[in-house]
Amino acid sequence: MASIDAIPAHSWVIVLLVTALVCGISLCTLAHCLRWLIFSDEGWTFRKRINWTFVVVSFLILALNVVALVLICWQLERRVIHLESVLTSTNYHTPSWVELIKCASFNSVALLADSILIYRCWHLYGKSVAVVAFPATLWVGGVACTAIQAYLQVSQAYEGDIGSYSWGPVSMAFGPGIVPLSYLASTGALNVYCIFVLIYRIHKVAKQTKEFSSIRNLRYIIRILAESGSLYLSVTLGHSIAWITANDMAIEVLSNINMTVLSIAFHLVIIRSAQNRIESDENRESQHISTLRFHSVSMTVSANSILMADDSGRARSLKD
Repeated sequence: MASIDAIPAHSWVIVLLVTALVCGISLCTLAHCLRWLIFSDEGWTFRKRINWTFVVVSFLILALNVVALVLICWQLERRVIHLESVLTSTNYHTPSWVELIKCASFNSVALLADSILIYRCWHLYGKSVAVVAFPATLWVGGVACTAIQAYLQVSQAYEGDIGSYSWGPVSMAFGPGIVPLSYLASTGALNVYCIFVLIYRIHKVAKQTKEFSSIRNLRYIIRILAESGSLYLSVTLGHSIAWITANDMAIEVLSNINMTVLSIAFHLVIIRSAQNRIESDENRESQHISTLRFHSVSMTVSANSILMADDSGRARSLKD
C-alpha cells in the first residue's frame, strides 16, 4: 500500500468516498451471503447442518476489512489534526505499524478467499491432490510474500534505505513494491488456474448432459464463476499496474477496494449459486424426473452445493 504521507490531504476525500461506497456494497452482499449460509432455503429457520468454516471465513474477511477501514480513517484524522496544529512545512509521518497492519490485512483477505477457491477445486475433482498441487504451491508462495513484506516493512522503519531498487520503476512510498507485485502475481495466477479448472469440469459435465434444464443450470454456474473471477482479477490487474506506474493515490484506492471487491466476489458466488440451486429444486419438483435424467440433475445440485458451501450432504464431486 502507498503511504498516506505521499498523498495530499484533500485527495483523501476521494479515497475515503470510493472505499466507503465499495465497503457498503460488501456489507450488503455479506448479509445476503449469511442468509444462505445460516438459514434454510425455505425460510428463516436455521439450517440443520451449517458449514461453520465458510461462516467463520466470511466474518474474518469482514473483520479484516473493518480493521483496514478504521486505520484509513484514523490516518486521515491524525493528518488533519497535524495540519491544523503545526506549520504546514512540518512533515507528518505515519507510524510504521499502521501500514504493516493494512498490508497484512489485505494479504490475509486474499489468502482466505484463495483457500476457499482451492477447496472448491479439491472437492469438485473428487478430492484430487494433483489438481490442487499447483494452486496450493502458489498459496504457500503468497504466505511467504506476506511474511517477507512484513519483515521488510519493519526493517525499513529502522533502515530507511532498505528495499530501494534503482533498477525497478516500482512505487517505494512504503515498503519495497517488488514484493507486493510478486504477491499479486501469485494470487492472480491462482485465481485464473482454479477458475479455469472449475469451469472445465462443469463444462465437461454439461456436454455429457442431455437434459436441457440441467445444461442451462450448469452453464449458469460457469457464468457465476467467470463473472466473479473477472471482477476480482480486473481490480488485481489494475492494482499491479498502479504499483508499476508509482501512482501513490491509485495504489491506495485500489489497495482499499481490492479487499472489498474480493469480498464481494466471494459473497456473490455463494449468493448466486444458492439462488440457482433453489430454482433448480423448484423445476425438479414441478416435473417428473426419470431415472435417465436423475444423474444430470444431481450433477447440477452437486456443483451448486459445492460453490455455496452447502454441507447438507448433497454436495459431492462431479465425476465423469
